[in-house]
Amino acid sequence: MQWLGVISDQLIKEKIIASPLVKSTNVSGGCINECYKVENQTQSFFVKVNSRSAYPEMFAKEIKGLALLRDSNTIRIPRVLSQFDQEDQSFLILEWIEKGNVSKQFWMKFGSQLAALHQISYNNFGLQYDNYIGSLPQINTFKKEWHVFYFENRLIPQLEIGIQKGWATTSIFKYAENIAKVIEDEFPNEQPALLHGDLWSGNFLIGAEGEPFLIDPAVYYGFREVELSFTKLFGGFHAEFYEGYQYRFPLAEDFHKRIKIHQLYPLLVHANLFGGYYIQEVVEVFRKY
Repeated sequence: MQWLGVISDQLIKEKIIASPLVKSTNVSGGCINECYKVENQTQSFFVKVNSRSAYPEMFAKEIKGLALLRDSNTIRIPRVLSQFDQEDQSFLILEWIEKGNVSKQFWMKFGSQLAALHQISYNNFGLQYDNYIGSLPQINTFKKEWHVFYFENRLIPQLEIGIQKGWATTSIFKYAENIAKVIEDEFPNEQPALLHGDLWSGNFLIGAEGEPFLIDPAVYYGFREVELSFTKLFGGFHAEFYEGYQYRFPLAEDFHKRIKIHQLYPLLVHANLFGGYYIQEVVEVFRKY
């Protein structure tokens, strides 16, 4: 592979790999990056490659998000070993997490650790910088109130992309205003919580000892029910995950009534990325309100 020598030279120069690379294997990594398991004689590494012109600073922002999660001391995060650019290619090298089996306490522990992460707060909703959700830009400009943040930073940017892609019209903004009004009038008042931001079954790992790891974050300080609703979007996690969360940081009893509104943002993202069924789902939620 053309990039293999680049990685080898760079890593040897930075003394991350002490001996020449001996094997490289394509692995699954979503639809944005090329991903590889790269091995030398003693260690394995996870390498992500993409276009830095197509996704400016994507890996730099991912590193900042991983650091924010790691500094919370709540849940395990892969170590970042290196990030560099070579012409139009960006490279991110992480420790390789050897996959294990689900332990007896895995789901309870995972839920409890996510709840601990959500107990880390901030004085505003948002983040000091914008980042990505999937391959799309995620706007994190700080707002004092959640309904304003959700309307201006989550719904409107995705709807504008939808207009550009031809599946949405400007009339849909009125429905987004209605959603914001429902949030303002009916949602509980909670402090911003540190969120992973893109938590579905593809963005956590089970380590060799059966411990949870979070990967591929889209971090910001948000309304924590959004995170739990996201986990339910593609079938949900194991029931013990939610039990562990509730034990550590209970949700409001009527949380389930708000799930569809919370899922609107990831549905919009998927509508813009994949179209089809997700557009129908978005329309259904807007019609309800």
